[in-house]
Amino acid sequence: MTTGGIRAAALDVFEDEPLRNSALTSFPNVVLSPHAGSATREARWAMLRLTLNNLHAVLNGQAALSPVPGIG
Repeated sequence: MTTGGIRAAALDVFEDEPLRNSALTSFPNVVLSPHAGSATREARWAMLRLTLNNLHAVLNGQAALSPVPGIG
């Protein structure tokens, strides 16, 4: 950024959130926003449905539909 190699950037996902003490906040050609890509009604309903389907499967002795590696 400081060499002018990137004209502009819009970023919404960071390793640590909220973003604090980052040089990115000082650049006039950078737009920062919280990660909100899943904040739609449809996405939230799909997440709820997947959660309920996972619970249903596990409670019926089946494998989770979307297991988390390293857990369980």
